Amino acid sequence: MVMALYALLARASEFCNARMGDLVPLRRPSGVHWWWQVRGKHRTEADAPDEVPIPPALIEALSRYRSHLGLSPLPEPGEPTPMVLSLYPKRDGWAAVNRSKLWRLIKQVFTATTEAIEADDPDGAAHFTRRLAALASPYRHHASH
Repeated sequence: MVMALYALLARASEFCNARMGDLVPLRRPSGVHWWWQVRGKHRTEADAPDEVPIPPALIEALSRYRSHLGLSPLPEPGEPTPMVLSLYPKRDGWAAVNRSKLWRLIKQVFTATTEAIEADDPDGAAHFTRRLAALASPYRHHASH
């Protein structure tokens, strides 16, 4: 999940609303390249989607995630399955994770990472925390302009 947010420069709302069918393969002589078709902030269904390249490592991670869920390794065109499911699919059905849960999960990952770094390198943990605070929005804006 963290890898996908970082690699796709996704806003939380875009990520929570994404469906597996939004991931589109493009076959080229050099191989298959995957793209995420997303309608960003202030875009409507009438607008053409933006296309964000997906790194091969993320497709590999997605394939493992899908296999764990009992799905085929790669998404099908138009597949309605949420890109990130609720943590309790048996209870919630195939519902997408919501923004507040996404925030809590990301916070837990980074808190655990900071604690692990701090155990070996307190200065490194402080540096990591400062870098983390600076990451949120600026990279998205710099990458999209």
